[in-house]
Amino acid sequence: MRKYWLTALVILFFSSIIYANGAGSTAAEFLAIQPGASTSGMGETGVAGVCDGNALYWNPAGLASLKTSEISITHMIYIQELNYDYMVYSKPTNKYGTFSAGAIALYSGNIPKTSEDSLGNYLATGQSFTSMEYAILFGWGKQIDKKLSLGLSVKSITQTIDAVSASGFAGDVGIDYALRDKLRIGMAVQNLGSQIKGNDLPTNVKMGCNVILPSHFVSISADADYAMADELSFGVGIEKIIKGLIAVRVGYNTRTETTLGLTGIHAGLGIIWQRLKFDYAFGTYGEIGMSHMLSIGINF
Repeated sequence: MRKYWLTALVILFFSSIIYANGAGSTAAEFLAIQPGASTSGMGETGVAGVCDGNALYWNPAGLASLKTSEISITHMIYIQELNYDYMVYSKPTNKYGTFSAGAIALYSGNIPKTSEDSLGNYLATGQSFTSMEYAILFGWGKQIDKKLSLGLSVKSITQTIDAVSASGFAGDVGIDYALRDKLRIGMAVQNLGSQIKGNDLPTNVKMGCNVILPSHFVSISADADYAMADELSFGVGIEKIIKGLIAVRVGYNTRTETTLGLTGIHAGLGIIWQRLKFDYAFGTYGEIGMSHMLSIGINF
């Protein structure tokens, strides 16, 4: 029982930090973009259902479920012509749990520079600039007993726009618990850290569950996400595996950027071939546009 009390105390400690900080303007918002086409296709749910290297982002406790080393790469064409990349390598050990390292980057193409005249009109300068935000992540997850897993991760954050840059550090903590053989619950506290240029990080608390119906090869996930600078959002998704080769996914998430147009709907497909996984997903964001995400994973 002692380890269960320890787990509860860790979560309560970090949660108290969140509520003490309170809501406010945030920096490094790119950390809220959620990688992995499989989870995106299921309504951006993955706190309890991710059992691959993407757990480094979603819930580091999920790293404990890895049985083989794995590399996973995600590329997304994001809204407003932004590009997003995520890459992670995970290595399980027999005694010390699973260790993982990865990187996240959100970057733009060339953006025209403008100046302003005395009348407030914007004038082209013929010059351009770029913006890039990235984070380097290191994580660890370990199975404590047959039901409980714990995980931690740290990340170094850098934001650059034109010649101006800022940096900071953050960390995540998570737990994963098997209520039954095919039913899991998870919780993660994300982006705990110092301010960047006087702005808080996008700290949030995620809770979720995942159930697998083996007779139908169906997985169902549901998440709740409380972001300090925003509000509570929910996601739900379902995945159907066909003949062990093709995954069909659909989901919905209430975390929206606009109230106009089709928004919150996610869907995707996956192909499982020997040690390779190929996943595609799209998400709708109303008048802002759509995202398209592609992930490739290999275990060895």
